[in-house]
Amino acid sequence: MIQDTTPEVAKSFGLKSAKGVLVSNVAKGSPAEKAGLLRGDVIRRFSGKEIENTHKLSQAAAATAPVTQVKVDIRRNGKEETVTLTIGTMPSEEQPIVAPKEETSWGMAVQKLSPQLARQLDWSREPPGL
Repeated sequence: MIQDTTPEVAKSFGLKSAKGVLVSNVAKGSPAEKAGLLRGDVIRRFSGKEIENTHKLSQAAAATAPVTQVKVDIRRNGKEETVTLTIGTMPSEEQPIVAPKEETSWGMAVQKLSPQLARQLDWSREPPGL
């Protein structure tokens, strides 16, 4: 699960600009988990290309063939790091999870946990939540 880096998020992570994509959750067994991406990482570059927002990251990932290894530059705990990610495939009934652009004055967005999203996140508790 990813979201755009807002000016508020950038400030809280010590970034000079709001460019990049915040990893807000990592699905079990996903290419992101296998690459070692963690919740709170900020993706800055993907395969050498600067990533400004979720749209640019989605485009870059979609344009990369499955099983291709790519370097992903991230900011984690105030330090720049690079991880190697192997592009996977997504089952046709599932879509990438992207947080909605609307946000509250607290600097975050929420959405209802749909059955599809619950499956992707391996969430089985009741009530389903946001």
